[in-house]
Amino acid sequence: MRPARRFTAVLATLAAIASTVVIAQAAPFGGGPSALAAASLGAGGEYHPVTPARVFDSRSGAALSTAPGGGEVTVPIVGLGGLPADAGQVLAVAVSITVVQPTASGYLSVRGAGEPDRGGSVVNFTAGRDVPNSAIVRPGAGGALTLRLVTPAGHGTAHVLVDVFGWFSTSSHDVRGARLVPVEPFRAADTRQGRGAVTAGTSLAVAIRGVGSVPASPEVVGAVVNITGVNTGPGNRSTYLSALPSAPAAPPSTSNLNLSAGEVKPVLAVVPVGPDGSIHIYNAAGATDVLVDVTGYLLAGVDASTRAGRVVPLSSPVRLIDTRSPAWGDAPLSASGRRDFSFGGFVGDVALGGEPIGAQSGVLGNLTATGLRGDPTSAGASSYLSVYPSPVGADRPPQVSSVNITAGLDVPNLALLRYGGPSEDPHRVRFFNAFGQLDYLFDASAVVLAD
Repeated sequence: MRPARRFTAVLATLAAIASTVVIAQAAPFGGGPSALAAASLGAGGEYHPVTPARVFDSRSGAALSTAPGGGEVTVPIVGLGGLPADAGQVLAVAVSITVVQPTASGYLSVRGAGEPDRGGSVVNFTAGRDVPNSAIVRPGAGGALTLRLVTPAGHGTAHVLVDVFGWFSTSSHDVRGARLVPVEPFRAADTRQGRGAVTAGTSLAVAIRGVGSVPASPEVVGAVVNITGVNTGPGNRSTYLSALPSAPAAPPSTSNLNLSAGEVKPVLAVVPVGPDGSIHIYNAAGATDVLVDVTGYLLAGVDASTRAGRVVPLSSPVRLIDTRSPAWGDAPLSASGRRDFSFGGFVGDVALGGEPIGAQSGVLGNLTATGLRGDPTSAGASSYLSVYPSPVGADRPPQVSSVNITAGLDVPNLALLRYGGPSEDPHRVRFFNAFGQLDYLFDASAVVLAD
């Protein structure tokens, strides 16, 4: 499906990059040559981690209040939480956003301040349930983000928390960062398979370097992982999970995933790899099973003249898929169902400085599963959605989950999707649903460049 408009990848804060980019016009769909001025991009589009820090917490004041049309708040972020004070150096921020104590069901969108709202969502929530999600967003005017809370059925309130855990630099930043390498997702850990649940106050070590398609190299400095907490076994209690480069000596002050007793929930995390080549998942209370699926890794020391692995945000998130809509035939995905989506038109329409940005290896965005119905499993109304590069030949869905969902809930999760497919259409991904029937949405927020 080809989008009807061109997606602007960068605006004012990317001037340092846009002025040095040379895009070949022969390849509007990324299928031919494109070039960048050699050695001119420096750290542009590269990732820099920070110590996770809270930069906004509405609980110190009034909750966000909305009518059906939505309510907005502007949140400064550049210069806070370890980010540079110079907005010209910050291309995008990696944040965790949590909606707390919503009084009505709805969604939260996030965009750069001053940018138009294109209808994408970052957090979808149900009344009374706290919901976190991660996002990659380009700051706007004044180095700020605009949060918009929408409750379609009527007036509602909710608190919102924003934590920053990393950022992507423009070419004006003089310190090199790491490139993002998307991979076909694979499972690196599952405590249900022999090891047993992670008990209170302990950590699970998950090897990253040299595992699956990740190189055994010290230049692998981070991992992009989907962490699923399964808090349904004996001894489960409300808890939180923290993803860290090393096992903590004391309980960490930040969390990646908060879990109620009896809950199964995913979150995408970007985690520095520790000296032992692993990441460590800490569990605060009870006994919780943990699943870790690797979707990408961060690689340092990449040749500055290349494009591969640079991350470029869209000016604001945009909805590309909504299986509930008439344009999609209101077609939910059935049990064991598989459906391909081609991002080819989108790839061709992403523009930098008014010209097609060229070859891309993947896309980052918010994936939401919703409307689970039927009798999905004998154990209860639950399912999972897996998204992976469209295979060439026989299809055996990987044993990974991108989103876990329970009937009656909307479940969002940031996703890194690597493209695949046949040579005539190499920008496909495949969606697989395990049980029941469900709908899904995808809101793109950033693209990963390729050479």
